[in-house]
Amino acid sequence: YTVIEGERSIPKIYIEPEAYDEMKRIFHMGRRHPQSMYEQQVGLVGFKTGDILVVRYVFEDYGAYRYKDNAIFNRRIMEVAKFETEVINKNFADSDDADCYMGGAKKYSFLGFAHSHPVQEELCYSVGDDLIHRRMVKKCRNYVGILIYPEKELLGAYYGPDVVQTDLVIVEADDI
Repeated sequence: YTVIEGERSIPKIYIEPEAYDEMKRIFHMGRRHPQSMYEQQVGLVGFKTGDILVVRYVFEDYGAYRYKDNAIFNRRIMEVAKFETEVINKNFADSDDADCYMGGAKKYSFLGFAHSHPVQEELCYSVGDDLIHRRMVKKCRNYVGILIYPEKELLGAYYGPDVVQTDLVIVEADDI
């Protein structure tokens, strides 16, 4: 995989191995697959510890209307994000893993979305992506957006009200 480094004055985004494996499966990363030729989107769930945001879980987002190389953001997407985050927290509270390390957080939070630009090798938000990101920051203080070019496994992360690129770290299973 290739990670694009961003500015250093803002939080780093870490994606844990299981979450990254799920992203690779959903986006068909590293392959030219018919489904990866359309924009796709996943929700990101995790926690904040210090100046690090950790993505522990992802969920498929069927709320976006997909057409050609465009996905249209709509109100239903946030309903799906809220529901999926609640399900993760409920199942986590009832699991044997409830005492696993979360950097002091008591429950998981919705962190943002990762979506693909299947025909755009350079990782650059569209005007629409930029507007959505700025709106989402107002709703979710630690909102992060991850942009993916699936065929080449390129990823970039964007953070904050100024929509700046930040460091993105894919955690290897051996690092945990």
